[in-house]
Amino acid sequence: MARKCTHPVGYIPPTVVHAKDWNKKLAQFVEKVFDFNIRGQRDQINHPGFITEFTFCPECGTPIDRAGLLTYPEAFDLHKAGLSKS
Repeated sequence: MARKCTHPVGYIPPTVVHAKDWNKKLAQFVEKVFDFNIRGQRDQINHPGFITEFTFCPECGTPIDRAGLLTYPEAFDLHKAGLSKS
């Protein structure tokens, strides 16, 4: 019996992420990047890495429907908007 593909939608260091976890993991990553941008100006800290948003499933090659999934710029804008409200 063939295994059903779970279609990972992207890579956020250090793991491959599936659709159900994407928005939450992306928000956590954006928080790391925002912290890096502030603290990295005066402290030597490790770069958080880079994300990859998949267009096609790396396991089976099917095009990925990204409806409802945030992009990095959208997540960063939401993070900045949340900070300005506080």
